[in-house]
Amino acid sequence: MRKPKFTPELIAQIPQWVADNVPADEIAARVGCKVSSLRVRCSQMKISLRSPNWKERHRTTREANGTSKVQPLKLPEPKPVAVPVRPLRRLFTMESSIQLSRVAMARLRQHADAMNMTDVELVTLLIEIIARDDLYDAVLDTKQQTAA
Repeated sequence: MRKPKFTPELIAQIPQWVADNVPADEIAARVGCKVSSLRVRCSQMKISLRSPNWKERHRTTREANGTSKVQPLKLPEPKPVAVPVRPLRRLFTMESSIQLSRVAMARLRQHADAMNMTDVELVTLLIEIIARDDLYDAVLDTKQQTAA
């Protein structure tokens, strides 16, 4: 019969070694097991193998490897979001949907919330006002400005 590696005395010693900044591979060598076995047993017994200065060691290692530079975050192009459009009045109904970017949709929802209405109601109201007051050129900024 094989002698158990993880005796109660040994298990009580592991947190002290961790506090003394002994690396996991060296603790595994002292115990006489593989690092993976040590990690599993410590996890089962709720013993952390992270030393008190693990963040500092990790940062130093990253700096030595040249991987500590912050890379600019590249965001993917916003995907259009389909918004069903239904009129406030039931005079004419149009079964359709429009596609907006996530940013535009988020801003639209924010503004609709501020006005205590749904995003669909806000879009409908905007389109009706643009059509009623013939504001296409003003909204789209397509009309040429004439110098006075």
